[in-house]
Amino acid sequence: MALDSQRNLKKLGSPSDLNVPKELVPYLDKRIRSAGSMRLLLNQCIYKRSVLFLIQKQNTGEKILYQKQKLELQRYPFRPFEDDWIELRRLAFLHGVSMCRMFVRLLETDLYPESKFAENPVFETIPSEVIGEQKSHKNTGT
Repeated sequence: MALDSQRNLKKLGSPSDLNVPKELVPYLDKRIRSAGSMRLLLNQCIYKRSVLFLIQKQNTGEKILYQKQKLELQRYPFRPFEDDWIELRRLAFLHGVSMCRMFVRLLETDLYPESKFAENPVFETIPSEVIGEQKSHKNTGT
């Protein structure tokens, strides 16, 4: 058992990995330091449900989309909260993407809140608390 970002006791899941494109590594490392751990960062991304409706949903009848093969991916091993891992799996399924790609989309939605930076443009009316630092990075293949 451990405390999530809202200070609630949550059950830890088994060891897991997320692969993130190297272009997002500095941003992800900063977010991990800010959150306290990768587990808490995933919890915050899942908890911040207001941005999830902004991510374009795929047709679930199509095959699962993975990250592009030629990306230089950085592996992040961690032990997520069980409920968060289940929710990430559910979101990935609903959007027709892999869990790693869904996590990267959550990060990109936070990093690139303006539609001109997003691969799948998001609405212009994003709550101000969602908009963090705005950087212009290359598309990370999600």
